[in-house]
Order: sequence, then C-alpha cells, then structure tokens
Amino acid sequence: MLGARELELVCPHCVSALGRVRYRLFPAQLVITSPHGAEIEGVRAGQMLLFYPEWTTDPDPALVSSQEIAAHRRLMRRLEQNMLELVFDLRCPVHGSLFCTSPALSRAIRATSPDQRHLPVPAL
Repeated sequence: MLGARELELVCPHCVSALGRVRYRLFPAQLVITSPHGAEIEGVRAGQMLLFYPEWTTDPDPALVSSQEIAAHRRLMRRLEQNMLELVFDLRCPVHGSLFCTSPALSRAIRATSPDQRHLPVPAL
C-alpha cells in the first residue's frame, strides 16, 4: 500500500468539517466519506450538466445578485473544462455546495506535509 493517507476535509472559507478522504497512490484509490460516515460518490462533470440542464442557463437576475450570476458562470465554465473528471459535491453547513474534482483533490493531498491532518477543499 504505497502512499496511503487519510485527512479531514474542511471548508476553505469557514473551516467546517466536510468529511474525510482516504487516498492511496498505488493501487490508486480515493474514497470520500461524509461527517456521518456515508461514502460520497463522484459524478462526471458532463453527467452533471446532462442531468441538470437548468444549470446551463443563467439564473433570473430579478432573483439573484450579479455576484451570484458571475459565480454561476464560473462554475459552468469549470464544469465544461472538466467534462470527463469525477466531481465531488461536498456540503458545507454554512456555504452550501463545494465542488472539487478528483485530480485536484489528489494533487492537494500529495502536496500536504506528512504531519498535516486537515485539508482545505480545492474548490472547482
């Protein structure tokens, strides 16, 4: 079991616990569990856009702020750029959904020091 690590995932904004990640370099494995212990499955970004076509249109400007519309557009661009990657939807009790890709999470884990126990989620 080469390069096995287990870290607690935290929100990069408020440091709330989002779950735990277990990572193994060889044979490759990335398992994310919620704070309650349920396994969180990744979904391909392309499937997210296919299953939720309403995401591809801008929200109604009468209902949301221009900052929220800009954030929505950035998220859509990033999902389109990562169509084949697994995306994990991690839920922060304060900030809502945080999306991260499997490669970004793997890179962040490999970049942490061996004594580090918490990992801020690399948001999409």
